[in-house]
Amino acid sequence: MALRIATRLAKSWPSAELTLLDRQALIPAATGTAFAHLGWTLRPLTVDVFEWARAPTQRQPACRWDVILANLFLHHFEGEALRELLSAVAQRCDAFIACEPRRSLPALAGSRLLPALAVSRDTLHDAIVSVRAGFRGDELSRLWPARADGWKVQERSAGLFSHLFLAARGAAR
Repeated sequence: MALRIATRLAKSWPSAELTLLDRQALIPAATGTAFAHLGWTLRPLTVDVFEWARAPTQRQPACRWDVILANLFLHHFEGEALRELLSAVAQRCDAFIACEPRRSLPALAGSRLLPALAVSRDTLHDAIVSVRAGFRGDELSRLWPARADGWKVQERSAGLFSHLFLAARGAAR
């Protein structure tokens, strides 16, 4: 997904640095080469997200990022763990974008129709569980750190099945 985004942005952003955080080193060398052809630098960061969140920012390879993007990730956490993660994100970037499953009847119905696409049992199970763990309304906005002065947040549905959260430091709503 990041490579598709980079390909679209490469003309406007001919040089960029992208850090991909994952607790497993799964990025093939060919992916780094593809980013390099776009003029982008790919930097894999192999660490658990809570280890990253709890580490002092000065001990990290890059203390701040312009944008942090999370795709189908936040719904794996709840309560204090999610609040801690969002707080760490707010301290480390100027904009945050998260696309998550939408917790709704249409999304649940849609996930139950996945067998028509010949998905595996595991994929079907994961889709249903993800929708149930998804977000709606202003659930993420309420967890965004209150002390994060200057942040403007927006939270809304994105189509029938997705939930979008946007936070930008000092941006207009």
